Amino acid sequence: MRLSRLNFLPKPALPGASAIALCIAASLVLLLSALNWMVQRQAVEKLEQQLADAASKHAPQRLANPARLRDLEQQTETMAAAAREQNLSAARLLRHIQPPRDMPVALLGLEMNNQRDAENRKAGLSSGSVKISAEAESSHEMLNYLAYLNEQPMFQSVYLLKHEMVEGSPARAYHFQLEVKWSQ
Repeated sequence: MRLSRLNFLPKPALPGASAIALCIAASLVLLLSALNWMVQRQAVEKLEQQLADAASKHAPQRLANPARLRDLEQQTETMAAAAREQNLSAARLLRHIQPPRDMPVALLGLEMNNQRDAENRKAGLSSGSVKISAEAESSHEMLNYLAYLNEQPMFQSVYLLKHEMVEGSPARAYHFQLEVKWSQ
């Protein structure tokens, strides 16, 4: 029995011609990639140099006057203290405005007006008013919330500005606005 050999592909004219062509193509691709990398690297170096030049041109200047520096430090400390005070008073104010868990009142909005006149500033006191928009399940709950706010020692007065029953809502809720004047 004799086995035959089938060849579906023609034999190349030169045995290593396709391998040589493949090596040449790969070398060209590698050369082009290296050139591209060099161009990109030069662009990056140029941008880094521009950035260094710009940074040196805009370097922070030292204050020549030590008295001016002390004034700036004192102003910074004063502003930081005022910011801390406002954050503390706002957090304290919000704690007192928030209705207790057993009171079915939802706060819808707050508008704060903080006032500090010269006399209060010397005494370390601040005052202001807050307009509160809220919703209650009934008029009874609305009045209970007003009474709750009146009991808070931080508040000088509580005024009901307006109220209305929401028509069309199944619970017939009350929307109301009030103003609270406070001082600390």
